[in-house]
Amino acid sequence: MIGFLHTAETHVATFEALLARQGGGPGRHAVCPDLLDAARAGGTDSEALAAAVTAAVEQLRAEVDVVVCTCSTIAALAEGASTSAVPVLRVDRPMAARAVALAGTGRIALVAALESTLAPTRALLEQEGAAGEIVELLVAGAWDAFEAGDHDAYADRIATAVRACAADVVVLAQASMAGAVPLLTDHPVPVLASPATAVAAALATPRLRPAVPEDVDAVLALWARAAENADRPADSADTVRALLARDPQALLVLEADGEVLGSVVAGWDGWRARLYRLAVAPEHRRRGHARRLVAAAEERLRRLGATRIEAMVLEDNDAGRAWWAAAGYTPQQGWRRWVRAVPEDARDRMGR
Repeated sequence: MIGFLHTAETHVATFEALLARQGGGPGRHAVCPDLLDAARAGGTDSEALAAAVTAAVEQLRAEVDVVVCTCSTIAALAEGASTSAVPVLRVDRPMAARAVALAGTGRIALVAALESTLAPTRALLEQEGAAGEIVELLVAGAWDAFEAGDHDAYADRIATAVRACAADVVVLAQASMAGAVPLLTDHPVPVLASPATAVAAALATPRLRPAVPEDVDAVLALWARAAENADRPADSADTVRALLARDPQALLVLEADGEVLGSVVAGWDGWRARLYRLAVAPEHRRRGHARRLVAAAEERLRRLGATRIEAMVLEDNDAGRAWWAAAGYTPQQGWRRWVRAVPEDARDRMGR
């Protein structure tokens, strides 16, 4: 399920309609107009506002697989609250990425009805790699029409302003501005709005779940491609099935379109908590998937009572060591792993 954090009630119907159109089920919606009011009154640098946005995201994430923040003004704060296994997507990020790709070195017109949206959206476009000029246009009187409930006048004002600006791509900074797009179908340059692309991106977000026996072959194939350790015992379907039988929640996977693209084992023996087999398919790396897997594993282990979590990291895996360090893990000095393989005949007697 997708959760939506809104600052205007009108967005609920808009995003429900998009979910239905794109084949998604009903969403879970939280409407918090006070967050936008606080941002407009005191800016987005307030620690109190950041805490309030984080609290709103945390409430939603307990019930959903991904959260979409539909308010561009507070979107960066919501995205920054994504420290768990449930990702937070700012509504305008997919749109910004498309605008940058379409514009190349050309000019992007950043059109907004609310002044507080301009700086966060400009920062996002720059973050996405905008190479050309970004020109800002605040549509006079548009937000007054929106707050008065006159959505037709709101869309008309925006469309009129867009026609008057010279650019290679037009970005409508607020989700509420999407109603102007049908009025601009004859406009000579692309006019981008955020709601539809955000819903598509949310629906495409890989699902994180415990593995089931039907995943075993896909998990083994992933480990053969993505797990690094030639010295470990050979993997087998029987050993993975034995893990699932003993602890059905231990092996977590990320799945998209029927493909297992990531995994981690969160092992708990009642005394120690360890992470094994963090693996992400090479073509899906650098998208935050490993962070999601580890966050989910840590949450599981904390719920079971773990007070310290250990990760198995190869000494010569420089990239892996750097990743784990960035995740807050440090090598434990003075300790070294000692191992002894179980003889094969003993494994046979144990049914392994």
